[in-house]
Amino acid sequence: MQFARYYDLQPDPFDGKDIAFFASLIRKPKTSILDLGCGTGRVLIRLARYCEDIEGLDSSGNMIAVCREKLRAARLANLCECVHIGDMAAIDLGRQFELILVPFYGFQLLLDKGKIDSFFKSVSEHMSPDGSCIVTAFNPWSCWEGMESDWRSMKSESVCWETGLGSGRLVCFEKVNDVDGEARVCHFTLTCRYFERDTIVNETAIVTALRCYYPAELEALIGDHGFKIIGQWGGYSGEKYGEAEELIIQFSHREV
Repeated sequence: MQFARYYDLQPDPFDGKDIAFFASLIRKPKTSILDLGCGTGRVLIRLARYCEDIEGLDSSGNMIAVCREKLRAARLANLCECVHIGDMAAIDLGRQFELILVPFYGFQLLLDKGKIDSFFKSVSEHMSPDGSCIVTAFNPWSCWEGMESDWRSMKSESVCWETGLGSGRLVCFEKVNDVDGEARVCHFTLTCRYFERDTIVNETAIVTALRCYYPAELEALIGDHGFKIIGQWGGYSGEKYGEAEELIIQFSHREV
């Protein structure tokens, strides 16, 4: 639970630009939205200002618990029953949505073909006939050989971010545990340590992994699963796809 409580103390990964970008895609106040990998509600709670029908799903019960606390604090307690614990590769909400979002690299947490295939099947079943889905990934900064080399050089802890907290400071460290070159997956640990002076008072960690995608590879993956790409960007300020730090793709059912 402690890592979930520390999660929101990290710097805003996109300085709010992703929120404005997603909000610009909301066609009307009654647009129905599903936030996959909603975590503590960083995106969901802010988008709730723009629409009347939003739900979220995350595999972490601790993250969902914090999200519900934040919803109550924001006077959005009615949405507490609209955030669910679940797997984005096995969505079972019994309804469809006009806009499905997978923010902040959540799609890259799906590591194997079976999970990826199940994700696209679930999205197809939960996306309305005229709806769309947006997946995001980071754009690799090098060819795979360079990426693999860079990741393998990160097997010692390094500071990811830090911030003041109470009478001390919270520091998040990252360390690469392993790199699967064939699958292009990086396995790593994030460790949050709370210090008072130079003494560690509290420590909590999570082990996770991300799959690496190149621009053309991500496009092909979406098309191969029967969807039509209707928009693509390289960042949240309209950068050209494949030429900036982000990979953002919006897709719909092929017949639309």
